Amino acid sequence: GRLAERVTVNVGALPDRVDWAVEVARAARAKAESTSGPLSLGAYLVVTAHPDARVARQLARGPLAAYAHFSGMAGAPVAQLHAQDRAVVEAVAADYVHTGHSTQHPRESAGLGRELPRHLQHLDDAFVERFGVVGTPAHCVSHLLELADLGLDRVLLVEGRDPSAPREQQRA
Repeated sequence: GRLAERVTVNVGALPDRVDWAVEVARAARAKAESTSGPLSLGAYLVVTAHPDARVARQLARGPLAAYAHFSGMAGAPVAQLHAQDRAVVEAVAADYVHTGHSTQHPRESAGLGRELPRHLQHLDDAFVERFGVVGTPAHCVSHLLELADLGLDRVLLVEGRDPSAPREQQRA
C-alpha cells in the first residue's frame, strides 16, 4: 500500500477479513503520505453462481481449497479469522495435496476408486459459502456488492470448475 498503485489481496470473501486487508493497505498508504495517486484495491475471489446452491458449492470446492491453503500456510495472517475458519484453513494447509492442485476437479484429481484428497474433507458447506462467493446468482450478487462496499475496486474472479460436469459448469 505504501508504494503500489494497486493492491490485490487473497484473504477469501469473508467481509470482516476483506475489510481488515483493505484497512491495512489504506493505513500503509496514509502512513507513507504517498503522492502517487489513489490506491486501487482488489481481491482474488472464488466466485461460483449456479441456480442450485449445492452444485455451486461442489464446483467451488477445488479452487477454494487452493485459496484456503494459502490462507493457512505458515506465516499467513490467521488472527483475523474466526476460530472455526482458522481451524479449517490450518487443516487444509496441513493436509494439502499438491498433485492436481486446483486445476482439476477433486474427483478427477483423486482418480477412479480413490478417496478425495484429504484437504477437501475439511471444507464443509458453510465454510465454502463463507470463504467464497458461492451460491445462487442472487446470493453471489449480494455478496459481491457487500465486498465492493468495503472498498474493492476490482475482483480477480476465480471460477469454480468441474470438468466432469460440463453442463453444470456451463450453466454456472
